Amino acid sequence: LDIEAGGAFSGYNDVRIPNNIQSTRFSLTDDLESDPVLSFRLNLHYRIHERHRISILYTPLKITPEGSVDRDVVYQGKTFSAGDDLSAVYRFDSYRLQYRYYFPDQRKFIRGIGLTVKVRDAEISVSDGVQSAKKLDTGVVPLINFLFAYDLAAEWSLYLDGEALASPFGRAADILAALKYDVNERYSLKAGYRILEGGSDVDEVYTFALIHYAVAGIIVNF
Repeated sequence: LDIEAGGAFSGYNDVRIPNNIQSTRFSLTDDLESDPVLSFRLNLHYRIHERHRISILYTPLKITPEGSVDRDVVYQGKTFSAGDDLSAVYRFDSYRLQYRYYFPDQRKFIRGIGLTVKVRDAEISVSDGVQSAKKLDTGVVPLINFLFAYDLAAEWSLYLDGEALASPFGRAADILAALKYDVNERYSLKAGYRILEGGSDVDEVYTFALIHYAVAGIIVNF
């Protein structure tokens, strides 16, 4: 069981929905203000063989930007006038099923590689208190996952654990750089920096976001 929690800080978060000249491209971080939020993720791993592991993950994310824009914003066919107080919701909940193969020599820098099926449940909504517009999106995305690590000592290690993939229509990346300390054979502690980045550029939507995380967690071996 891998439990992780920490703060999520918005980098860029650009939106245009639908992705055409009638709609306005605006930023949930530059045009509006996105405060940091608490985040968590639950990851359950099961090693079916010494070199083969499957995992399931649940990680929600909800950011609520607020503020005003100095120009009219056309979003989902509705016009929000310049200067109006706007409140928005950026929600990106992720469910994942992962398979990873571990290489025989775990002393090397690359430790494992595999495939992930990611189900995203996303929402971007905008409201001025009188009218509101919302875009919901649920989809399945394949990713490649990987694990790189370097042992500093018997109990300490640095590692890079991530999932990523890109195509002409968009990209997705979720990568953690962390320091891990093995308390004993059952418990390990970790702390590090995670990025969540990606989005889509298709006729239906244009949305790209970068989220920074400062995280800490505990790993329990049963």
